[in-house]
Amino acid sequence: MLHYSLCARVTDERTQFFLDLNAVRPGEPLPAPDLSRLLPPGGRLRFHIVGVHESFRGPLEADSRCRFHSDVASAWAEWSRQP
Repeated sequence: MLHYSLCARVTDERTQFFLDLNAVRPGEPLPAPDLSRLLPPGGRLRFHIVGVHESFRGPLEADSRCRFHSDVASAWAEWSRQP
């Protein structure tokens, strides 16, 4: 569901996405390839991920489009410095 929702927004010409994952906890572990396919393709896209669970962080760190933040305020501060 997350993947399809993000894909729909990519077609809107959006390039910056903020994902607050503080409330997401892993049930059964997702294989790393499945987790990395959650994000739509596109070199111009940037994903600001807040509060990601450690088991999700590893596979997503390999994606240079991802920026990790400890809280919403730090994500906003980084985004607001964008040109």
